[in-house]
Amino acid sequence: MKGLLVKDYLMLSAQKRFMLLALIMMIVISVSANNGSFVIGYCAFMGSLMGTNSISYDDYNHGYSFLMTLPFTRKEYVLEKFIFCLSCVVLFSVVGALIALVGQMMRGLNETYLMSFGLTYLILIWIAFLIAAIMLPVQLHFGSERARIAFAIVMLSLFVLVIGGIKLTEGLPIQLDPIFSQLSLPLMVGVGIGILGVAFALSYSISLAIMQRKEF
Repeated sequence: MKGLLVKDYLMLSAQKRFMLLALIMMIVISVSANNGSFVIGYCAFMGSLMGTNSISYDDYNHGYSFLMTLPFTRKEYVLEKFIFCLSCVVLFSVVGALIALVGQMMRGLNETYLMSFGLTYLILIWIAFLIAAIMLPVQLHFGSERARIAFAIVMLSLFVLVIGGIKLTEGLPIQLDPIFSQLSLPLMVGVGIGILGVAFALSYSISLAIMQRKEF
């Protein structure tokens, strides 16, 4: 599995020109536009995209036919993709957070901003992790081209469900805002981690089942 990680990181490094261009753009936005949330979100989502796209490179030009002759199991392959994707999200989001912090330091930091910054970072990296959990089995099942369409359909469905849930709660006789405002940050973080844990457990199980059935 170590060899697979090395392969994916080397393939990631081959895109250094694109990443350097994106880095310069994020620095300019952070310094000039004072939009740290966008910088963190863009970097986190780019990390998720880069991680899941490694599957497309493996599948390109019937690459699986050769790759699966190497001494590793399909279970190890799936596990490596999850580790690589999560590491990309963490690495890219940390870089985005550092860029946003440096940009804000030029205008002055305060305690209120730092608290808001920390919460924003947690929310955005949580969303990026969730997207990775959705995309990995989709990418494995459909391949690079059809996966984009399938992912768009999944995200649209989630959007409709979220909007529908919000509209439904607005019609309830019970006001939910006071309830949520009383929840402590550690509790919300714990719930978020629990949701991610369930999402990744399901995603890994589905991805492994897909990979076990694949024929090359």
